[in-house]
Amino acid sequence: MKSITLLFILFAGTAFGILSLNTQESFDPKEWSLQSQLRHESSQEREGWGGPG
Repeated sequence: MKSITLLFILFAGTAFGILSLNTQESFDPKEWSLQSQLRHESSQEREGWGGPG
């Protein structure tokens, strides 16, 4: 049950990201790279690389 919820959240997030990319005409690549960098760092912390402890 928990995995289904996580899968749904992941799918909803992906769909929302694609929709926002398609509808956003004034696209700021600097902001996008910053968001992807933050996402990458947070994923590394979840896997145990870097971060406190």
